[in-house]
Parts: sequence; C-alpha cells; structure tokens
Amino acid sequence: MKLRAARPGDEAAIAEVHVRTWQAAYRGQIPDDFLDSLSIEERTGMWQQIIAESAAPECACMVAEEGDRIVGFTHLCPSRDEGAGPRTGELATIYLLEEHWNTGLGRGLLDRAVAQLTEAGFDAATLWVLDTNLRAQRFYETAGWAPDGATQVSDRGAFSLLEVRYRRELPMPSDAPADVGPDLFRMPVAFGPYPGPRQRPEGGRWATSERCRSTSIALRWLSDAVALERLLPPALQLDGEPTVAISITQLEDVPWLGGRAYNMAVVSVPVRYSGGETLAGDFELVTWENRTEPIISGRDELGFNKVFGEVSDVEVSPDGTAAMASIAWDGFVFLEMAGTGLVEPVDTPAGPRRPLLHRRYVPAIGEWGQADVDRMTGGGFEPDPYVSVVEAKVGQGSITIRPGTFEELPTLAHIVGPLAELPCHRVFGATFTRSKGFADLYDTRVLR
Repeated sequence: MKLRAARPGDEAAIAEVHVRTWQAAYRGQIPDDFLDSLSIEERTGMWQQIIAESAAPECACMVAEEGDRIVGFTHLCPSRDEGAGPRTGELATIYLLEEHWNTGLGRGLLDRAVAQLTEAGFDAATLWVLDTNLRAQRFYETAGWAPDGATQVSDRGAFSLLEVRYRRELPMPSDAPADVGPDLFRMPVAFGPYPGPRQRPEGGRWATSERCRSTSIALRWLSDAVALERLLPPALQLDGEPTVAISITQLEDVPWLGGRAYNMAVVSVPVRYSGGETLAGDFELVTWENRTEPIISGRDELGFNKVFGEVSDVEVSPDGTAAMASIAWDGFVFLEMAGTGLVEPVDTPAGPRRPLLHRRYVPAIGEWGQADVDRMTGGGFEPDPYVSVVEAKVGQGSITIRPGTFEELPTLAHIVGPLAELPCHRVFGATFTRSKGFADLYDTRVLR
C-alpha cells in the first residue's frame, strides 16, 4: 500500500470509494433507498472542488493506493465548527473500501492524517461520527480520540442523522512520525521491505508520543560478583555493585502491531564496556516476550537476546498499592515477582541515562560451533523524546525463580537454572510505572 497526496485526476476514484464505503458502512443506519441513490458522478464534482480548493498544509486530501487503484482517502481542514479556534483542525472524512477493513491500512490512514494535522500547526483535532456507528467509534477510540460531548443533527429531508463529535489533542510538530529512513528488509526478502517496529507499511518510522501504553513492574537484587561475571562476554566487566535487574512490561496499543498488545520481561546487570570505546550500561542477559513478531525483529535488527515466554499482564490491586507478574512456558510458571506497599516516591534527581547493551550472536551455517556474527550492540543512549512517564510508584519487592527440568522447560532450562542459582542477598525494592509513547530504538548500533 502507498499513501500520497491527492491530485487532479483522482476525483472519480475518490468518489467511487466515497459512495461504495457509505453503502457498506451505513447500511442499516441510513435508509436503503438513499444509499442506493448515491451518485458517483455527483460526488466526483464535489471532490473536484475540494481538491482544487485544498491548500496544504491546513487543507489536504490523502489517498491510499493498492497498485494503481485508490482504495481509501482522508480529507482534513481547519475546524468548521462554530466557536472553534484557529488552532483546531478537523478530520472531515476518512473512508476505506470494505475489503480493506481490519488490515491496518485504515489505522495507517488515520495516523498519517494526525501527523498532517500536527505538521499544519493545529493543537487539537475533531471529527464527527454517526451516533449509531459503533464500529467507527471503537476505531477512533483505540487511536486516542474521545467524545467531547458535542452533538449535531444533519437534516436529510426524509430523515435526519445524529452525529457526535470526537476530539484529540495533538503532539508538538516535532512529535509527528518521522517519514524518513531507508527501506528495511528481513526474511523473507522476496516480498519487499518488512513492516515492523522501525518501519510502517508505507515506509517511514512509527515513533510517536500518542500511541503505545506501557505498565511495568521492576526490581533489582544484590547478587554475587563471581557468579555474574561468568555470564558476561569478555569485553564487559561489572560496573559497581553486583546487582541483577528485572522488569516485566505490559504493552498495549502497539502501533506496529495494528494496536494489539504484547508483554516482555528483561533481565540485565550493570556493566562497563571496554572495546574501541568505553561506556557504562546495562547488559541484557535475556528477554522473554509472548509474541513471535517482536522476538524476530528484536533479534534480527537490534541484537536482543529474545526468547519466547508466557509473560503475564501486570496485575494491579484495586487500590493501586500492589502489582505482580509472572513468566511461564507451556504452563510451567518459573518466575513470579511482585511489588507491595506501592506509593508515590519523594522527588529525587533522575540518574544518568544508561544504554542497554546486547551480545548479538548468529551461528554460521554449515560451520557448526562457529559464528557468522558475534558482536556487541547497544541502544537507548539518549532519553527518548516520545515516551513520558504518567505514573510512578515505589515499594517493597519480592521475586521467586524456579529452576525447571529439561522435561518442564526443554528450551529454557539452561537459562532459568543459572538465573535461579544466582545468590539473592537483598532485594532493593520494586518500582511501578505507567508510560505513554512508542520508542523504536532506532539509535541502536554496533559498539566500537
């Protein structure tokens, strides 16, 4: 799919999408005789005028193409509502042919429209939707829009329609998704660039402060230096106390998964890297995730040591003073952690940003025991401009790791066993955070 600005000559195709989508989406909400009488020719004339009068960036029309065929479009403009300020924009229309519903293309169109409204300098945006169109309302709500209480009645002569207004605040212009960067490929490469965390289906990056909500519980414990050093590659040494950190994060409304969710757990230790450069960071020993797609992209593109695990949601008590999560494999729960007595912390200065370091290892094919790639990577060197913490609490922490037999954990026993054997002299406490925004880790690089 490709998104581009509408141009003269697109009017008839846009009109056809407009009519066909009305007839599919509004059947049962608008009288059939009205829908059946809709004229593509009349709508063509309407869109000729709209496209001719559209002056970017305040007014714009965007189309979605499949091959050379237009299958969807959006139209945005300054708000036409009485009393709206000059810095409120409006998503006047967004339509997509029925056969492309539930494919992610509609969300791509909507996200691009939000980016255009942002780049045009609007602070907020509104749209109108039929009060009976529950499908569309759910679609907007998952993208961060919400009803603001305004309604209007559209008189169509033989019938009238009640519409409700939805609104969303817009990020600063610098927050707009960056439509830059080279095409990214992963296997199978025969089908072209691979959409994922660092690439939209139409190209460009996902980075945004408006998508992705995360709920996380984390803790660290004092262990043993000798035991931890056995797990480190040669270029790394422990940095400071021999501690182990673990975080379990529940991610929702993930943009590159079409608004779906997944969970992850990261185990790391503080280290200092000494190679062609010297830096301090946290070395990722292992990451568990409960979806295949982030595992593959994280291993291939960043060097994360990701494996599959049944990472639970972060369960929070009704009063917000406790949170817990676990990791299992095929029903065998091998790790449980919790935070209790959670309260808002006393303000303390934030510590320095520490990158997350990885050992990227790719076995050599046909040269058993050898590696095609064995190098250190790292990312998160600077604070991410798209992610903000909306809630933070601290409390007491507890963790239990159960070593499993080969029969219980045939692909993980060699990982879980050594972690369970690490001494735990003292748990330093737990932290609980809720954050908003999506980080694509685009600054990850090979360490020198």
